[in-house]
Amino acid sequence: MIAGHLLLHHGGELVYFLIQFNFIFGLNYSKIKSKIDVILYGTVILTIILIGERFTGILYSFFFFFMPILVNNKK
Repeated sequence: MIAGHLLLHHGGELVYFLIQFNFIFGLNYSKIKSKIDVILYGTVILTIILIGERFTGILYSFFFFFMPILVNNKK
């Protein structure tokens, strides 16, 4: 019951945190190429969809995950 209460009132903060956290997954993946980072990224996307975030949150997540990969591949 408490978790549902927190999700209703703090869902926006959770989505914001998850979107920002994708940058760390992308940075780790660009350096280590670990499949666990891709699995965690997929889990974050699924969580954002289940929370009910609109397309913008998913687009930002995509951007934050792949930007470090593109920058590190250019080096």
